[in-house]
Amino acid sequence: MLFKHKFTSVFLTLVLVLSIISAINLTVGAEELLTVKPMVSAGWLCTLGIKEDGTVITAGYNYFECLSVSSWRDIKEISTRDSHTVGLMKDGTVVAVGYNYYRQCDVSDWKDIIEVSAGVSHTIGLKKDGTVVAVGDNYYGQCDVADWEDIIEVSAGSYHTIGLKKDGTVVAIGNNYNGQCDVSDWTNIKEISTEFFHTVGLKKDGTVVAVGYNNYEQCEVSDWTDIVNISLGNYHTVGLKKDGTVVAMGYNDFGQCDVSDWNDIVTVSAGSRHTIGIKKDGTAIAVGDNDFEQCDVSDWVLFNPSVREIVMDIQPDKTDYFIGKSLELTGTQIKANYIWGSDIIPVTLDMVTGFDSETPGAKTITIAYQGQETTFKVNVLNRKKGYIANGGENQFISVDDAIMIFKHLSEKINLEEDAGDFYAADINSNNKIDLADAIYLFKCLAGKISLTDLQLTSI
Repeated sequence: MLFKHKFTSVFLTLVLVLSIISAINLTVGAEELLTVKPMVSAGWLCTLGIKEDGTVITAGYNYFECLSVSSWRDIKEISTRDSHTVGLMKDGTVVAVGYNYYRQCDVSDWKDIIEVSAGVSHTIGLKKDGTVVAVGDNYYGQCDVADWEDIIEVSAGSYHTIGLKKDGTVVAIGNNYNGQCDVSDWTNIKEISTEFFHTVGLKKDGTVVAVGYNNYEQCEVSDWTDIVNISLGNYHTVGLKKDGTVVAMGYNDFGQCDVSDWNDIVTVSAGSRHTIGIKKDGTAIAVGDNDFEQCDVSDWVLFNPSVREIVMDIQPDKTDYFIGKSLELTGTQIKANYIWGSDIIPVTLDMVTGFDSETPGAKTITIAYQGQETTFKVNVLNRKKGYIANGGENQFISVDDAIMIFKHLSEKINLEEDAGDFYAADINSNNKIDLADAIYLFKCLAGKISLTDLQLTSI
């Protein structure tokens, strides 16, 4: 006897549960990777970089002691500009050195800070609750940020301050002589950067918008695409592309925009008249003004470039196999996590172990990549070639076998939309389906797809 929807509903429920479990497993692990991300900050006549151990390395002119950071420890972010340097510690407190005439270095009582930004003579701090604090010169109101909320990023300009809100809009306060604060109509922004007299926003789609002083065409970035990181110098703009190459626009008398041959870059920072890039291997590269040796970073190694962890990114499409069949990895990908971010790596057969299709049961497959491992599971079913075609001696097929065929069929059609066209067989007390009913079911499905193309008899 045939009953409408019964088999289809059971199958769809099974697939839904497995999908939820897979999604949970993919999420856990990636979020648990906590490391110090590489950070570099290029200022007026200097460059500073954070090493993996939380110490700070410097190059350039120690103007007003802005490079006197050798005693700093546990630093997770750094920002410098003309004559002072600010460091964010792992515990959310802040340290600062350098010129302090406007009290721009008076940050010792700050806490719960998640980002810092140094302007010419003021300092901005973003708190973990989305509010903002500021100290220093406030002649143009650049420190009037006490009423800001829902902020996720801040950037201090020369005499103005920019804030990115969690809804993708942008706020600004301070000197707007060149229109550098005209950002109220920006939307879908995910990163901001501002400098002397111009402001740039990176949109979620990888394009870039800019306002402000444009005499050197530093704001001519509307044709940029696939950008993942931006940084501004006094009169130039630098963008890091998702493929690790770099683009630049603006004033180039010192060669600070000569970055077209850079590759494997993971972060960039534009100084007043020089540009710094950090590569995937932890080394640094620089172009531009080097009168005070601010570009002497060729011997820097900020972090160990090895893979820290691998996690599944895309599971294999096929997870059920019959005895004797080969493992299929088409489309399977892992995410390799480094201190600077992650790479997506296609999985190949030479990377896996643990697949045995000679015995039935659940199998744990191990993927190994650069000293790290992750796993996924497959099932090997006890079934002979052609079993669906001829049935068994008693003219029955098992429920597991039927589900196996359903999974292959579901890749070709939408079972949920077409469920009304299908009928499932009544399962008897032996947990089997009568072969005649199964053939009828598959014939219904065959109206939607070609069973010959699926080669069901040789699965």
